[in-house]
Amino acid sequence: MALPQDTSTAADDFAGLDSKAARYRPESAWMQRLVLVAKQTPVWLEQLSQRYDRSITRLDQIPEEILEELKDRGFTAIWLVGIWKRSPVSKRIKQLMGHQNADASPYAIMEYEVSDALGGEQALNDLRQRASKFGLHLAADMVPNHTALDADWMMEQPDYYVSVPENPISVYSFGGENLSSDSRIELFLEDHYPDRSDAAVVFKRVDTGSGKANYVYHGNDGVGVPWNDTAQLDFLNEDVRQAVGDQIVDVARRFPIIRLDVAMALAKQHIRRLWHPQPEDGDRGWVETRQRYGSNSEEFETAIPEEFWREMVNRIEVEAPDTLLLAEAFWLMEGYFAHSLGMHRVYNSAFMHAMADEANAEFRRQIKGALAFDSRLLTRYVNFLSTPDEESARYRFGDGDKYLGAAVVLATLPGTPMFAHGQVEGLAERYSMDSRTPQLSESADAKLVELHARYIAPLLLNRDLFSGVQQFQLYDVWDKNNKVLEAAIAFSNQVDDQRALIVFNNSPTQLDGHIPTELAKGLSLNHTDHWGGQELIREDIFEWETAMIAAKGLRLSLAPYQAQVFWRFKPSRKR
Repeated sequence: MALPQDTSTAADDFAGLDSKAARYRPESAWMQRLVLVAKQTPVWLEQLSQRYDRSITRLDQIPEEILEELKDRGFTAIWLVGIWKRSPVSKRIKQLMGHQNADASPYAIMEYEVSDALGGEQALNDLRQRASKFGLHLAADMVPNHTALDADWMMEQPDYYVSVPENPISVYSFGGENLSSDSRIELFLEDHYPDRSDAAVVFKRVDTGSGKANYVYHGNDGVGVPWNDTAQLDFLNEDVRQAVGDQIVDVARRFPIIRLDVAMALAKQHIRRLWHPQPEDGDRGWVETRQRYGSNSEEFETAIPEEFWREMVNRIEVEAPDTLLLAEAFWLMEGYFAHSLGMHRVYNSAFMHAMADEANAEFRRQIKGALAFDSRLLTRYVNFLSTPDEESARYRFGDGDKYLGAAVVLATLPGTPMFAHGQVEGLAERYSMDSRTPQLSESADAKLVELHARYIAPLLLNRDLFSGVQQFQLYDVWDKNNKVLEAAIAFSNQVDDQRALIVFNNSPTQLDGHIPTELAKGLSLNHTDHWGGQELIREDIFEWETAMIAAKGLRLSLAPYQAQVFWRFKPSRKR
């Protein structure tokens, strides 16, 4: 199976899912109200140091004023990116490639202990206790696909890795410096990495006691170049699955939310595609050189009879209950992870791309598809406008009406909204994963911070109204020629006696149209003759006559990138 070039931008169409195979897990109330903000931890602490004009380097030094500020902005969880002990080899490799000031990658992890530079486990415990006073949960990464080159398993469990006994490509050479600091082994990066003339799929590991060499594959998802500071774990090995599962449980006992890096690569079909293809498979979807090491279907199914993630969800439910597993998954697997594997949350990168690229028809088609297949899928999506791997929201959306409208939709769709580092402040930098300090001298955009406080925070603080799907409705907006205005995104939701209607013109063109008469039913207006309420963005009051909405629908006139939020409905008398 070869992947399309742009699968990370495409919306899942749920093809191949069995509607009877749903494995949704019950959720705690805090999970349903989850609003996540990412913080690239070393960079965040440096920015806090500048803000407070004092050294803030440890988790236990984060001021409580900041935690209260996050709460007031509507966030209920902080994703602490880059807190684990990182690989010295990763840092050295970056230096060899010319990045003298780079730090190790936060995804080349030595061990799942909080970095001493951040204060270690004691500082984490302090932050956890203080954050809980403000209703804030903590989230951390777990990287199941690979380890650092110099992780303990590389010394003690070399059979945990995908490797071969001979150099798989004759032009590869390994004459550079020994990267290992452990006398038991030597580690050699392929010689062409530093000058970027090649990107080898393997590195050389030598057991110094026996002199035996083998060639271990770098972590890889088959889409880009191999991650040269990582080593690929072999999930056909039952011991590997058990050991990685133990690590996930260990992290779960310290963090109620775990983001599972590159989780889609560990679905059975992609373990097979990347690392153990059938010998007769003629489709170039595998990692280079792996076709010659393929296995037939019977061998593969015997080695890994069940999906790793299905087993993992079951383990967490027993061993670390009330943990939320968040899968980074693309490749049109979002529905499979949430619906069939029982993952609690899954990335929905299609949301970001649709909002940025104004692919409104595709966006609305995804929602309609989910509603038709199983509306609960919408509650499992994590929607975002940027992530630590992406350009900033400021870069993609600017700081004007388009950003505000996209943020309104982010804050009011079912599922989980996730905000990127610096998004509320309007920071433009795309922070390198191996940087501990910001490279740009930026200050918070006071106008954008105020915009969030006035329009976005009130929505996030009312997530109970927006997070569910029991009464969620998506509407078509029609123009005078009975043509659907795809750029007009309109939906409503209700919980108890609260209701809201959201509309957003995600285009640079004025739109005039109407939502049909089904709006009256969608908002449960029929039991009262007149309704009043507040339109949040223009900060004015509206009054609707139920009979008029039921007979003619609601007229809309939307300026380019205009958003409207009709909410705080109350029965009213006609003036």
